[in-house]
Amino acid sequence: MSRLPSLNALKAFEAAARHLSFTRAAETLNVSQSAISHQVKLLEEQVGKPLFRRSPSGLTLTDAGTTIFESTHEAFEMIMAAISETHSEPQNEIVTLTIRPFLSFNWLSPQLSKFYEEHPGRNIRLQHTNGSIDVGSGDFDIAIILGDGNWPKMDVDFLMPCELTPLCNPRFCNVDEKPRQLSDLKTNTLLHESKLGNWPRWLALAGDPDPGSRRHMFIDDTNVRIQAAIKGQGVVLSNPKLLSPEIERGNLIAPFDVMLTDYSYYIVRSKECSKRQKTQVLKDWLTEQAANSLN
Repeated sequence: MSRLPSLNALKAFEAAARHLSFTRAAETLNVSQSAISHQVKLLEEQVGKPLFRRSPSGLTLTDAGTTIFESTHEAFEMIMAAISETHSEPQNEIVTLTIRPFLSFNWLSPQLSKFYEEHPGRNIRLQHTNGSIDVGSGDFDIAIILGDGNWPKMDVDFLMPCELTPLCNPRFCNVDEKPRQLSDLKTNTLLHESKLGNWPRWLALAGDPDPGSRRHMFIDDTNVRIQAAIKGQGVVLSNPKLLSPEIERGNLIAPFDVMLTDYSYYIVRSKECSKRQKTQVLKDWLTEQAANSLN
């Protein structure tokens, strides 16, 4: 085929394939059922292959029909998204970003003024949560999530690594400020979120697979856990890079050189949201800031 089929034929076919019904396609496009049938027939003649299997139980797509439907449906979705972006007023655009308070406080928030300087007219709604983020909820445009990057139904982009190691008040060290022994953790309180979380994995990596009898404190807010560690109430497993200001001020130390590197931070968007310019702008900016912070 040397030229594209007519737009009317593609629209009629896409609607019929989406609903697997000529009747519902006609209702969707506000035309007659015979008009849908005529346009689909024209497209089949141009393609040179049947696009539907017709049986008493209804319509199904042929292999050729499936291939063309996937392309036309995506193309129409992209066109509609582009039109929606064009009609929206930039000064009214708001991107909802879901993020944990710890990462927001220690990394994102101090840099947000840069975003507004570089992208006037665009706005961010920060949505904080201490719980797990439901990626399928549709409650956000972008989410920054700590994990392994495995969210199959979402668009996922690597943001930055997250290495975890114990952090604590300097009083955890001896007078000469040398790291204490791993066994000393048995006599200190371990700070957790709502369950043991990553501590058993870090201990196993460090050579102590038996958790033993330890004291535990559970605090659901990471920022509060960090403050508890600063005040000497326990040892927290966290990211020393994000907490470098507290380490530089002498409020925290990292007494061990063992790092848990299983997880990283990822930018997560739905397939639909990833097509929107406003989310792409923020995603690109976040990626740039993360790259700069690693240098």
